[in-house]
This record gives sequence, structure tokens and C-alpha cells, in this order.
Amino acid sequence: MAAVNIGTPTVRYTDDHQPIREWVGNPLYVSNSEIQTWKQCKRKWYLAYVRRLGLKAEHDEITGPRSLGTRIHMVLDHYFTEDGVDPVAFLRELYEDTIRQMTELERATEDVVAALWKEYDLGHAMLTGFLEWLAENGIDSGIEVVDTEAAVVAKTHIPGVFLRGKLDQRIVRASDGARLFRDWKTVGDLTTPTKTLHMDEQMKFYHLLEYLDAVAKIGGEAPWRTDGALYMMLRRVKRTANAKPPFYGQLEVHHNKATVQDMWIRTTKVIEEMFDAHYALQNGADHHYVTYPSPNRDCTWKCDFFPVCPMFDDGSNAEGMLELYYAEGDPNARYETKGESNG
Repeated sequence: MAAVNIGTPTVRYTDDHQPIREWVGNPLYVSNSEIQTWKQCKRKWYLAYVRRLGLKAEHDEITGPRSLGTRIHMVLDHYFTEDGVDPVAFLRELYEDTIRQMTELERATEDVVAALWKEYDLGHAMLTGFLEWLAENGIDSGIEVVDTEAAVVAKTHIPGVFLRGKLDQRIVRASDGARLFRDWKTVGDLTTPTKTLHMDEQMKFYHLLEYLDAVAKIGGEAPWRTDGALYMMLRRVKRTANAKPPFYGQLEVHHNKATVQDMWIRTTKVIEEMFDAHYALQNGADHHYVTYPSPNRDCTWKCDFFPVCPMFDDGSNAEGMLELYYAEGDPNARYETKGESNG
């Protein structure tokens, strides 16, 4: 498979040998997901964002923590933003649709269908309990959802390179006027995530986007102001007699000006690293050298390229496996819906 043409990175140098970077042709849009992929594993970044590869539908993961989280996330987004949505019925429809797709792809074996319905039972228990928890504790009282799935684009310091994000929910809390991003997370427990969510770069990235967008709009339309993030967490448990509560929780994290400034500094550094990798690869550098892997225990469930990754290192026909199991696509397709704010 040949690499997809997504634009051309160019570099020229000043008299004192400082690089001046510019992206020519199709703009390069960079999301937080791409930045985190770069930080976690450069080989995964190379395959997903340079080669723009993903598993073909007939080989894609249909159960597991990622799939369950995606479905729960989708259901809650629709429930809070569209009138008349029955979240439990919608969740069942998602699993029924998956079974139909697996039938068409001749993958609907007895074991596959059983695994899907088993996961649906878990998702059903999580979802119904979460809605009960919201109602019993008045969690959503005084909360106004003012926007959903809002796409924001902001310029970077490199011409032709833009930051892009899609904000799940913008909310306003009546009691204190706080303006927050709200995000759903399915978790194994409620203790571990709370230790590090204040350092989570996803919401810092969103906050940075809002700040850059506000700077670009000075003198024009009043920009959205944000105070931080509100994480809504659902444990992946059925709430059986043996399961110990709590099963749900929320955590509010605020970011100050220094936090946003620091996020800008580290983001510009990563953007430059990724740009330089694009430049090297397009000029014939060996991807083994430029985008080396960072294997760890999470690869088995977190990376779609886990089966093919070692083949790049032992002389096997990795390209042949890519042809069989992977297809080219747009890793940023999810950002193409709804209006974007161009900074």
C-alpha cells in the first residue's frame, strides 16, 4: 500500500540555521487523539495517520472495553441532546445492528452473538443504573446543555497545520454560572481515574482550542468561555449482590491560565515533532527509524495493529497482512460533521 497524499511538509532555514516549517497543499488537521497516539506509539501513529489505515469492517473489534465505551457514549449523547430518545432501546438497537452487520459479513457465529448479548447485558445494567443514579441524586438539576458535538478548529504556529477537536457537550450550571465540557467515561473503578484526571490532556486540549478560538475572535462574536471539565464515570459492573458500590461518580476539574499556556507549549513541541516525522518520511527516511514502536501490555486490547506490528521487525510480509486486513480511510472523519469554528 502506498502512503496517501495528505499534503507536503516543507522546511527552509534561516541564516542562523533555524528551521521554518510550512505545510503545503491539503491542510494538516491534528486532533488530541492523534497527539496521544504519537506520544504512546510512533508506529501506531505512522500506520493510522500517515498511512491512514484501519481494520476492515470484517475484522474490526466488536466487543471489549473500547466498543462498550463507544456505545454507551453514543447512547448518552443522544439521550441528553435529542428529545424522545429511549436510551435502553437505543442501546439494544446498536447491538442488534452489529449482529446484522456480522451476519452480512458471515461473522455471526454462535460465540460472536453470545459475546455481543453478554456485553449488552452489562451495558444495560450500567446504563439503567446510571439513569437511576442521575434521577435519585438530582445530578442534572440546574444543568443546561448548550451545545453538543461542536467542532472547533484553531491555527498553530506552523502555516497549513491546524488543531481540531469535537466537544461532546458544553454545559452551563445555573447555581454558579460555571461553563464546562462534559464527557462520559466507562471505567474499571472510580478510584484510579480520579488520581490522574486533573492531568488528563483531552480536556486541556479542548480548553486550549477554546482559548485559541477566543483569541481569533477578539472584536467579533463573543467566544465561549470555559471553566473546566466535568467527567461522568460509569463502572463496568452489573451491580450484582457481590458488587460493591459506588457504581457511578462525577469529578469536576478546573484549568487556570497557566495550565492552558503550558498545554500550548507542549502541543507546539509535539506538532513540530510530528511535522518533522512527516517531512522525513516523505523524503525517504526509513519508518523503522523515524516511527519506532513502543510495545507494552496494553497493545493487546488498545491497538488495532497489534497482530501486524511484530511482522515489521522480524522480516515477515507485513505489507501483505496490511493488504488483507486493513484498508485506507480518514482517521479524522468524525470531525467532519456540524459547523466548525475556524480560528
